Amino acid sequence: MFIVDKRPEKSDELQMKAVALCVKQYLTLEESRIYLGRSRNYLLQQAKRYGFYKNGNGFYKRSDLDKIKSGEPAVRIGNLAANLKIRKKIRK
Repeated sequence: MFIVDKRPEKSDELQMKAVALCVKQYLTLEESRIYLGRSRNYLLQQAKRYGFYKNGNGFYKRSDLDKIKSGEPAVRIGNLAANLKIRKKIRK
């Protein structure tokens, strides 16, 4: 019985990192993890915190990942609601 290691080899990981950093605008989960240089759990937690989701094909947008990487504060819905002004319509 053979044990299959699911983690890519070091050379494969370096090639994936080069492609992710240079070319692609949409990254898979594994490429996104390499791009951020963090674990899969960190990526999923931050994507949820920032409200970023995979598109229909299962890719993350690179500009969204740049916001996570920069450390930019996440915008909360509660903060947006506090700044929202609602006008009452006066009926005559």
